[in-house]
Amino acid sequence: MRFSYPAGLAIALSLTASAAAQADARVPGTFSGPRAMAELVAQVQAGPRIPGTPSAARTLTRIERQVRTWVQDIRREPFEHEGQRMTNLVARLAPGRGRPIMVAAHWDTRRWCDRDPDPRWHATPLPGANDGASGAAVLVELARALSGHPLAHEVRLVWFDGEDWGREADDMFLGARAYLRAHPDDPPGWGILLDMVGERGARIPREGFSEAQAPGLLRAIYRRARTLGLSGTFPDRPGQAVLDDHTVFLDRGIPIVDLIDFDYPEWHTHGDTPDRCSADSLEDVGRLVMSCILDPPEP
Repeated sequence: MRFSYPAGLAIALSLTASAAAQADARVPGTFSGPRAMAELVAQVQAGPRIPGTPSAARTLTRIERQVRTWVQDIRREPFEHEGQRMTNLVARLAPGRGRPIMVAAHWDTRRWCDRDPDPRWHATPLPGANDGASGAAVLVELARALSGHPLAHEVRLVWFDGEDWGREADDMFLGARAYLRAHPDDPPGWGILLDMVGERGARIPREGFSEAQAPGLLRAIYRRARTLGLSGTFPDRPGQAVLDDHTVFLDRGIPIVDLIDFDYPEWHTHGDTPDRCSADSLEDVGRLVMSCILDPPEP
């Protein structure tokens, strides 16, 4: 099912985001919030990215084609879960240069709007603007921006599939688990997971599992945010503990921290649409992540 916006909204959002991205004539190698926002809109317009659907196939091809413009080493890593084929996408910059730094997000969307206050929406798929497209869009723009920089370490950009597949945790985070199975001998040295980072006026506090299991890395990232003048978006205070793709890595002793704005009223509702997101939030996230990649923080 393709989600339908109120009349004219989808066209207006698409035109606004595209025009802003084209007008964003910054120096190559800087992260562009308008470009990331245009990518977010395009993903949502493709339809829900539920594994096995045509809209998911189109979106995966689109992301891969774009990223290949800037990163030659990009590959699909398919896996199966209970007979359903799913696909992670992995791009490597400066491959083989030291222990990899991973930046990841999930690109799939939920099959149901199961937290919608109106039960009539419960059987419909999630539009997935913030919950899915925001992190995935930031990764696409990171591929472009990072390609203009010499990198001291290998960087892996990973789009996970199957994060939101099931109703319980045992049936979720499938792409993260598949990634670890596929890479038993070359796990990342450390990394950042991006999830629900695009909300207009986003506030992303310190996620609880990250704080408990990778406290040094998390605190260093928030110090960097303060140095960059981004404390408004990244308030240095405790947040909720959120089960997410990063916990699969943390449980293996791999420090991956989650940047997530879980205080999002439209979470798992039909209201998770691009008008709830903003280029400014995406840009703040992209700037922080790029700074941590180019000049890794000291825990």
